[in-house]
Amino acid sequence: MITGLLLACHLSYSQKISGIWEGHTGPSASYVMPVKVVLELTMINDSVITGLSHAYYTRGRFEHHRVNGRIDKRRGFVYLSEDSLLDYKIGFLQSIDAGTYSLKLTKTGTELRLSGDWTANRKRLFVNPVVKKWFWKENKDDSPTVILPANTEGKALVIDSINKINRRDDVQMIIEVDKKDKDSIRVDLYDNGQIDNDTVSVYVNDRQVISKQMITAKPITFYISLSEEKHFDKIKLIAENLGSIPPNTALMVITTKKKKYDVFLSSTFEKSAAVEFFIKDK
Repeated sequence: MITGLLLACHLSYSQKISGIWEGHTGPSASYVMPVKVVLELTMINDSVITGLSHAYYTRGRFEHHRVNGRIDKRRGFVYLSEDSLLDYKIGFLQSIDAGTYSLKLTKTGTELRLSGDWTANRKRLFVNPVVKKWFWKENKDDSPTVILPANTEGKALVIDSINKINRRDDVQMIIEVDKKDKDSIRVDLYDNGQIDNDTVSVYVNDRQVISKQMITAKPITFYISLSEEKHFDKIKLIAENLGSIPPNTALMVITTKKKKYDVFLSSTFEKSAAVEFFIKDK
């Protein structure tokens, strides 16, 4: 019974922290202010957090950082650090500055909020600029994730939230897509290199499109369309085994109406390989 209660508490915190946090920034004289900021967080054990931070500016500019951190459950604070730059597109004379977050977790009505300070790592005139940031997301219940693959004929498939769908996501490429190219994007999945019995499952957001299939030199093909309502869409490749030559590796060829992307993915039992798409603002 005690073990069950501890697990329930852990899942509760995981679901409170894990997810997409929309936000905005306070005024600053030192920085070009983004028009939109987003935190994409996953709690991977009792206190450790990983994920991405996204900042969107005018004229299609952006920056994406990997973040890592922890939660202080006693004080209700989340501490995050932007550890590496994943992708960016910025304007002339605009600089990219990573920083650290110190955010208080609170509940307001049906929303959860993270509010506090972002402090730049790089000093300017001997001062570390501090910017106020606020994030929010829907306060969902603690029910398990339920996914309905097309081949289950309406039977619910409850995914093991710790061992499968909630493995740490390693976003290995971010692709920006024009609005007019958001539909009928073709995805071909191959084994990368020597065929060694790598077996994978693939999810598009929370929808399973491939279930425990071995990848070979012959492509597994599916199509996706991106949603303008979301900040981004995600393809997640989950290793079902490590093949005879670990780790589990794959080549994902993504073809839009105008461009083609070769994405080399690597996944293990600890992390899932992910590709994120976002629709460019004109």
